[in-house]
Amino acid sequence: MDTHPDALTIHPDILFRQVDDEGVVVDQRQPEVMVINGQAVKILELIRETGSRKEVLAALVRTYNGDPATITSDLDEFLVTLREREMLV
Repeated sequence: MDTHPDALTIHPDILFRQVDDEGVVVDQRQPEVMVINGQAVKILELIRETGSRKEVLAALVRTYNGDPATITSDLDEFLVTLREREMLV
């Protein structure tokens, strides 16, 4: 049984962009910048486009040739980080 909430929304004060092979996340509420990898940028883009964990996961599985269980685990770990930093609402 999936116990993760499906609806995902990025806080309006969170800005991100791809810079070469990495990404930068700026939380306008705090004086810090988070550097993320290209896959994390893709996740943020998918969250913004779909607003759905299920759809983000499906797109990642289609895009990356990897074990679906590993992709799921990596996604959920990143979502925990975003929630802990209050970057999702």
